[in-house]
Amino acid sequence: MTTCRTNCWSIEDNKIVYHHPNMNVFWGVPDDYSMPSESVLSLAEYILLTPHGVHVDVVPMSTIKDNGRVAIAYSGGIDSTAALELLPDSIPIYTKVAKQKGLHKVDNAILALNEVHGEAIVSNYDEFPLIFGKKERILRVWRFYCNLCALF
Repeated sequence: MTTCRTNCWSIEDNKIVYHHPNMNVFWGVPDDYSMPSESVLSLAEYILLTPHGVHVDVVPMSTIKDNGRVAIAYSGGIDSTAALELLPDSIPIYTKVAKQKGLHKVDNAILALNEVHGEAIVSNYDEFPLIFGKKERILRVWRFYCNLCALF
């Protein structure tokens, strides 16, 4: 069971950082971003760690901050554009990897994001599976950031 929660998380240099013993995983955040609740942090740890066989107990939410907006993982593709149309007051967010390699191209996604007045953030989440000996990306981690963004 993992119960790291707030002592494994920090906000520094406009990034929320998860301090895993083998790697710090970060996501860019706005200047006024504040630390999410223990419930949200436990959900984030669950999404980050359970694909790698680590058990995490999720803390139930007693209250939900609701500013009426949700975040959408936005790529400029048809599915995220459709979601944006269905949720008109949503926040489109594109997650750029910190170390682009291979065929990873972001130009079209950034152009589409600019058209809908979205936010691009940088993260190294795609490197996290490597410490567990995995080479494929875990796309659920991408959605993790959107859960956090919906809270500000």
